[in-house]
Amino acid sequence: MDILFRVKEEEDPGQETAEGQKEFSITWPSGRTFKSLVDQLPPKPSTDKDAFSPVMAVMIGGSLIGLNEEIPDDLPQTCPVELVRLSDMEGYRIYVRTLIFLYTVCAKRVAGASRSVHILHSINGSLYTEIRKGQEPVVMTMDQILKIRSMMQEMIDKDLPIRRVRKSMGSIREYFRSQERTDLVYLSHFSVNEEGYLYQLD
Repeated sequence: MDILFRVKEEEDPGQETAEGQKEFSITWPSGRTFKSLVDQLPPKPSTDKDAFSPVMAVMIGGSLIGLNEEIPDDLPQTCPVELVRLSDMEGYRIYVRTLIFLYTVCAKRVAGASRSVHILHSINGSLYTEIRKGQEPVVMTMDQILKIRSMMQEMIDKDLPIRRVRKSMGSIREYFRSQERTDLVYLSHFSVNEEGYLYQLD
């Protein structure tokens, strides 16, 4: 399968299009992830403004796709793919959402399965969160906070994949109820879709 990457940066090697962009193709079999494709891209020179801005996702036909998604068998043979980097607004949002998800997983493992994690609002570029038992906030010790931080760093170092799993809305609501997330149960009733996604961390 030929996947045609359409890259915005003019400094990238390849054939220049009428829009002033650069294009080059990489052949990769279906059944592999988009991350496997992105890993084949030539490195940027250290002088490039995006040399240290990693690819966070890809954009195909206006749809944002995570790097851990498998390349579908029905993808067109020559498919324009746009890279979404950390320096892009959408790439930064992915980065923040990923950190929130990782924090939530680690906080629950440290605090215990009976606790729920709530992201409430931002304060001076940081996030204010609460860990609750039922509806009552739980006071975490400094040792627990440091353990959450250490666990997050360990998972980052291992580069564990976050997988998106399709579920029925009924299954998703049941999961939210089991996590005592009545707010998400309420919001899910406004969805017009019969299915949605949950995210899993190995």
